[in-house]
Amino acid sequence: HRNFPRANLFSTLWIGGTYILASVAVTFLLPLEELTKATGIYDVWVALGNSLGLPGDAVGRVSMTAIVIGNLAAYVIWMESPLRAMFAEVPAGTFPKRLTRSDASGTPQFALWTQAAVVCTLILIPLLSILAGLQGSEAFISLLNDLASLSLVVPYVFIALSYVQARRNGMDAPFKMVRSTPVAVAIGVVVLVVSAAGYFGAGLYALESDPIDWVYVGIVYGGPILLVLLGVLLRAWSLRAFRRSERSG
Repeated sequence: HRNFPRANLFSTLWIGGTYILASVAVTFLLPLEELTKATGIYDVWVALGNSLGLPGDAVGRVSMTAIVIGNLAAYVIWMESPLRAMFAEVPAGTFPKRLTRSDASGTPQFALWTQAAVVCTLILIPLLSILAGLQGSEAFISLLNDLASLSLVVPYVFIALSYVQARRNGMDAPFKMVRSTPVAVAIGVVVLVVSAAGYFGAGLYALESDPIDWVYVGIVYGGPILLVLLGVLLRAWSLRAFRRSERSG
């Protein structure tokens, strides 16, 4: 009951601190105006190799190979673990039966392959655009990065709202970060405000540009909302179909 919240808090602080240190370290290797989202990671390793007196291109290739191998393992975990947890906790009928059907080990194989196809497509499209040297590949990757970041921010808005309401209603969870309800509610409100600010602030720099790229702004702000609405419609359709099958059965 104590170690789990402590481990979460420690890992969060550790990862956040590492990201901050890495971001600061990058500025010592390359000027920010020279970094691009398409090749920025590779360029940083090349600059690091050159600063250490090593062949920069070789260091960049070796580092990117290691990153690709590590990311492949991470993608497998990121795709499988959330699906297993999500489909194990939702009420029956929330998703179509084919998505929730699991094998003997409890893995929802159809849902896993579906998500893998979507993720691979999102990875290959920007990669092919870079290899082909297509015009606008940098802007496209920038858009994908922004949408990926927002896809992580938007759920926290709903999680924070649910958490605040649950703690105010006296929820007795097996694991608690804090035991005091007022403190927990205050933390939930802070998460809600920060998440909402992250969403609304994502496209501000585009609104300040001249001319304003309204297509980009519309996709950034409307994309997550569209996905949420599609999820709500899918849930409503699945529940209706489940109730219909229960009545007929």
